[in-house]
Amino acid sequence: MVVCASIVSVIAAGLMSVFFSGVRIWKRAAGGDFSAMEAALETEKISKELRQCFPLFEIGCSGKKEELTFPAVSAKGRVVRVTYRFDQEGKKFTRLETDYASILSEDEEIVERDISCFSGFSAEYRGFDKESQLFFWQDTWDKSLGLFNAVKLTFQVGDEELSKIVFIPKR
Repeated sequence: MVVCASIVSVIAAGLMSVFFSGVRIWKRAAGGDFSAMEAALETEKISKELRQCFPLFEIGCSGKKEELTFPAVSAKGRVVRVTYRFDQEGKKFTRLETDYASILSEDEEIVERDISCFSGFSAEYRGFDKESQLFFWQDTWDKSLGLFNAVKLTFQVGDEELSKIVFIPKR
């Protein structure tokens, strides 16, 4: 009888261990913070758009530390001006899209989309100095400089920082 009780208790202990382990995994998955995964996906979307940018003087490539503007082709095949802007006070990252036709007609229709996974953003721009034959990084970019060679994007996701350098192909 004692042997049977000890065997049953060992089996019960093993089953309880497996059960509580499963409960812990389920709680972790159910209450999981997927913002890092969402941030990585949004970073890839932004990178893809940047790699597709091209020189178009009316829109131009320009940027500041917390704002980036460039011409791109939308998913619908239209030429658009894309602006990514981070509002430091409101901790709000926004994507603005303006159709090229509305820019030319001076009746700009702006489509705005908030991207909530980022709590911070900054950008640096890489250019090439023809005189010294050297590449350089700077915090601002004016459209008179033409197309940037690369953009270093830095995002704040919670307590973590996510950086990516996006190289722009020459057109």
